[in-house]
Amino acid sequence: NNPAYVPITEQLNQNQFDALASFAFNLGAGNLRKLCKGRTAAQIARTMPNYNKAAGKVLAGLRRRRAAEQALFNKPVSAATPAQNQNTEDYNMKTIKKGSKGNAVKVWQIIIGAAADGIFGSGTESATKTWQSNHGLAADGIVGKMSWKAGLEAL
Repeated sequence: NNPAYVPITEQLNQNQFDALASFAFNLGAGNLRKLCKGRTAAQIARTMPNYNKAAGKVLAGLRRRRAAEQALFNKPVSAATPAQNQNTEDYNMKTIKKGSKGNAVKVWQIIIGAAADGIFGSGTESATKTWQSNHGLAADGIVGKMSWKAGLEAL
């Protein structure tokens, strides 16, 4: 885990992690860092709604999205959810590869620093292979369990 981005990662429950993943997907890693740096979980939750502007204007859609992320962040994890061992955390992200499309691809593109357009094309495949190689993984261009774990923990 890179403490420069989310210094409280070890304390996050799954709902908090999911809310921050949504936030990063929408606003980028730099804003995630700005939101989390030096803050407690309670302070992060209180600050989330402030990220509701585009070109200096408050937008209703961004206000709704931040409110939803804040609600998820503050939602207790169900007692039915088994406790997770942080050494073997499984993020349950679907496997993606060339030809995949959607939000999971955008999240991956943010992780590897590619243009986050949600389309896993040749450029994303090439950047994925390089990223995997640089992180000691099999450089196959397929984002499976091990790549997701390394990528999400690098945030």
